[in-house]
Amino acid sequence: MSSAAAQTHPGQITFVDEDTGESKVQAATSVPDSVAFVPDANGARAAVVRITSHLRGSQRIIQSFGIDGALLQRTVQAPPVRPS
Repeated sequence: MSSAAAQTHPGQITFVDEDTGESKVQAATSVPDSVAFVPDANGARAAVVRITSHLRGSQRIIQSFGIDGALLQRTVQAPPVRPS
């Protein structure tokens, strides 16, 4: 992919809550650049077009997918560890 193509975005990101089945479409320009673009497997800037999230126990799993449907990034949010 050329660097010019890697820096363009098709315009929309679909956010899917897999726990509730709800989804919403948002303009890529309305989210931070760090949400609309993430590094691909080669480190090139890739457009995110779909973000899913679901709970696994006390953790929230957030996954970002590219134009070709490939998983670009997975984030695990967990509650803070409480000191003993």
